Amino acid sequence: MPTLSWLRLSIPGTNLLEARLECHYAVQINTRLARGFITAKDDDSHTSLSWEPRAGALIGEPLVAFRLGLRISNLTLLLLGPASEEMASCSLDGQTVEDALRWLSDHLQASRLHPTPLSLPIHLTLDDHPLLHGGRFRLRGMEPLFDNWLSGTAMRLSV
Repeated sequence: MPTLSWLRLSIPGTNLLEARLECHYAVQINTRLARGFITAKDDDSHTSLSWEPRAGALIGEPLVAFRLGLRISNLTLLLLGPASEEMASCSLDGQTVEDALRWLSDHLQASRLHPTPLSLPIHLTLDDHPLLHGGRFRLRGMEPLFDNWLSGTAMRLSV
């Protein structure tokens, strides 16, 4: 088993807050997808994300046609095929959560899946944030904050 070591960030934690919040709201797109299309597990692990080093992204559980991922370093949603190959991508920079859900909805429809479950509320209450009210994800000017996020191997994160 490989040894994981801590990374030292050169950016003060308070400056990472907004980047962390944007990532948190971005991964809720996977939560919506998982709650609508993945068989529920009592421990809610069906909404978990795993680190995929080949894609450099956190990825959700597989659907029939793809897995949804989030590449934090450039705040991009990914659709990954069976071998983690990139099938499609959507930069979230300048987009709203609704824009991202529409993009995902189009890909679900192309895979013959009805996107209605994406509109269902998630199972947790999120703290108020402009992204919940039509605000736009913002990467430009904050690239170093996102680029200092995850590196390493096989992490499993629940959000």
